[in-house]
Amino acid sequence: MQSFEKVLESIPERVRMRLIPVTFEPGDTIIEKGAPVICGYIFTEGVLDVQSVNTRGIAYTYVTNYEARFVGLMEIFSDHHRYCCSLKVDKRCCGYRISKEDLYILLSDCEPFKEYLICYWANQFYESSINESRYPTNSMDIKLIDYLLRLCDALKPSGDLIRIKIKREELAAFMGCSRRTVYRLLSQFKKEGLIGKEGNTLTITSEQRKKLVKKREE
Repeated sequence: MQSFEKVLESIPERVRMRLIPVTFEPGDTIIEKGAPVICGYIFTEGVLDVQSVNTRGIAYTYVTNYEARFVGLMEIFSDHHRYCCSLKVDKRCCGYRISKEDLYILLSDCEPFKEYLICYWANQFYESSINESRYPTNSMDIKLIDYLLRLCDALKPSGDLIRIKIKREELAAFMGCSRRTVYRLLSQFKKEGLIGKEGNTLTITSEQRKKLVKKREE
């Protein structure tokens, strides 16, 4: 399969001339879940957070550090009328906006682009299935541990102690569960010596972080 750069070069001139250069800055929302599908995006760089809304109507992020490449093209390809998720920029995204009509032209007349896109989607579906297998519905504790460890990686610890100021409802929104479930899990983790608590602040020492990693891998 050709490189992504070569694939972009293979786009027919008549389509390339109609591509609209776009740049999105951190914090920008590219598409909103449920909004009408009017176009797609082809990005050459950038990182996104993938967001959705749980059954309680609360928005939450369920994928972070998602490489920006093709956005909204699956909805056009599958003839969906509304976007299936929201995408928020984590690191600046640069690329092009493409219309539905021009995407159909690429899928019909540009074999390198079509081949690359289908392989890309296949890899995404595979990674998604692996991710789902890591978080079966009865393993909310593993999902919470994984999220806490990611927060530990993102925060700069003060000495040996990492402080995470986060509300139960925010954790519940991310996990798609009730605050009661989050409270139960946090209480369980504290009892097992995996975390500490200071009011609304969770504390994790380097030793506790090692225990969390070990529990996740059990």
